[in-house]
Amino acid sequence: MKKNNLKRKVIIGVGIVLSLIIIVGAVLIVRELNAEKILKEEVNKITNLDFTTDEIDMHIKTTKDYAVVEKTIKDFWNEYHTLAREIIELTNNDKLKNILSIENYELDGKEFTSTKEYISTTQSKIGENIHKIITLTSKESIENAIKDKNLSSYYVDLYNELMVDYDIEDDIATTVKELEDLQSHIDEVFTYYNKVIDFLIKNQNSWTINNKKLEFTNESLANQYNALIKER
Repeated sequence: MKKNNLKRKVIIGVGIVLSLIIIVGAVLIVRELNAEKILKEEVNKITNLDFTTDEIDMHIKTTKDYAVVEKTIKDFWNEYHTLAREIIELTNNDKLKNILSIENYELDGKEFTSTKEYISTTQSKIGENIHKIITLTSKESIENAIKDKNLSSYYVDLYNELMVDYDIEDDIATTVKELEDLQSHIDEVFTYYNKVIDFLIKNQNSWTINNKKLEFTNESLANQYNALIKER
């Protein structure tokens, strides 16, 4: 009788242990699935943002290796948004728009030292940001971002699913083309600004500002200036 009781206790004990293992396993699976769901939701939120106005929520919502994947993805998009926003701010500010204004001629003429420096630094910064975005969004750069995180293949594959495993080559090619076109257009604009300002510097003794109007001492220079202005 005692033997049977002992056997029954052992069986019950093993059953409890197995039940606990199953429960713990089920909890872990649910937790894993929930973490992956949260991660995908976070990525979806980011890809639907208007990067010109919206801020990325850099708070990490997942844990452990999922958190590493989430942070890597958010760091990428945060850098992309920051660089792109800087380009927009640099190309859409009043100082740049007013370079060829009477107000700027009065303020910085006739040597235009501040204007020339501003043109140079702004053009350089925009070009630098464009180059950084092109490098950042390359497939190689995106893939390498996760490789030094010491993650298992499961998490690397998950990252690639969210960042690489769609038609990224086409997207990258489109982005690079748009950025190269933007760079070309910006270079043309700044070349034009320099051309006009250099003309005013060269002929600084032949023009004045009267009643908020630019006046030249001879008609030939006035015609040359007007022709330059009409080039844009």
